[in-house]
Amino acid sequence: MTITGPNVVGQADTITLTGDCVGYPPAERIGVRIDGQDYASFATNSCDSGEWGQTGWTPLSLGNHTLMAYITISGELVDSLSETVTVGTAVPPTTTTVP
Repeated sequence: MTITGPNVVGQADTITLTGDCVGYPPAERIGVRIDGQDYASFATNSCDSGEWGQTGWTPLSLGNHTLMAYITISGELVDSLSETVTVGTAVPPTTTTVP
């Protein structure tokens, strides 16, 4: 799972899920949960290594958020990984006046 973006309230990040399911039968769903809530999921019938799905996320609150990427087979969670993202506020541009 790769999270790309400013990690700022109100500005979009991109979550990209990559991987493979070597050692498992083909996954039926892969997805993302944010702070324990289902956020996005994708159907897949492949174990091919590479990009499995991508979604946008616009954080609406400050602080730490837990993002979990997961794989399910026959409705059962078989693998997951979590990452904590700290969301802050945008830094306003500064203006310097030269006399």
